Amino acid sequence: MQNVDREMVQPGWEVWTSDGELLGKVIQIDGPVLKVKKGGLIGGEVLVPRDSIREVEEGRVEVVLTKQEATTSR
Repeated sequence: MQNVDREMVQPGWEVWTSDGELLGKVIQIDGPVLKVKKGGLIGGEVLVPRDSIREVEEGRVEVVLTKQEATTSR
């Protein structure tokens, strides 16, 4: 993965956690947060701070949070 400007993240990109789990897909970018539609049967949405992004490449975002940290209410 390359380090790319965090501002380049687009809706539809996959979000992966630091523990290698697919969190979901970006559905909206709202200032300092990414709104992510969680995958799986239960689904739902989670807000991920943009400053938690570790690396991005076209279509993929990796965050420094684990899946549990990302899905815990902030």
